[in-house]
Amino acid sequence: LQLDQTEGRNSFRMNLEFSYGRERQDPRFQSIWGSPTNTYSIDVSAYIPIWDGGERSSRVASSRIRLDQTRLRIEQAETQIVSNVANEIRNIDEFQTRALSMEENLQLASDLSASSLALYREGTATILDVLQSFRREVDTADNLLDAYLGWRRALLRIQRLTYFDFELGLPVLERFGVSQFSTDTD
Repeated sequence: LQLDQTEGRNSFRMNLEFSYGRERQDPRFQSIWGSPTNTYSIDVSAYIPIWDGGERSSRVASSRIRLDQTRLRIEQAETQIVSNVANEIRNIDEFQTRALSMEENLQLASDLSASSLALYREGTATILDVLQSFRREVDTADNLLDAYLGWRRALLRIQRLTYFDFELGLPVLERFGVSQFSTDTD
């Protein structure tokens, strides 16, 4: 039987043993089973800490340090999440501004291509001028596509970071039909 009780600052441990046996001592082995005697024994040992040499205070200090480290890791993770979201918001703004600018530039390049083609028809521009204006229009369209794709990727990254679809204005899980559950246990 072992009783171990830890309560607050005190730790109390008690071991209790009972034994029962039958024994016989005889110099000849054949007679060993004849008229044995019963033996009984009880052993009690107890541990009551009066002074632990600072072990408990060391364990408490160690636990506090681990708790502080955990709090710092949580704080660092929160700061990193906020920083990542802020960076993605800046990326979205930059790509959006770039895409809108490229859209205007594409319209200008398209107008320039139409003008170059009209000048070619009149004979005042060469075919090389027309091809160069079409090349600028294609390059501008590629830049617009790059800016738009960058904007879409930034939107996807912020959705992944926040689990919220800002285009539809609802949580990503709800968008796919997964209902959110509450962790409140009232």
